[in-house]
Amino acid sequence: MLKSIEEKQPQVNTCEQTCPTCHTQSVFTHLGQQTWPKAVAQSLNIPAIVDLWRCGNCETTITFTDEDTM
Repeated sequence: MLKSIEEKQPQVNTCEQTCPTCHTQSVFTHLGQQTWPKAVAQSLNIPAIVDLWRCGNCETTITFTDEDTM
C-alpha cells in the first residue's frame, strides 16, 4: 500500500513575525533546538535549550527566549 505525501513529509513549524535583521514581516521556519551546556547557559543568562528560527526573507537565524513572543 502507498503512503500519502502528507504521511511521508515531516510537518514544518512556521510563524509570521517581524525580522529584527531585515525589518520585514516574514515567515520564520523552525530549524530545531540548540542545547547549551548548563554552565554556559547560566553564565549567558539564557535557557539551556533554545529554539532556532530562520527568516524566510533574509535567512537570518535567530532564537527567541520566553520573554519574546513567537
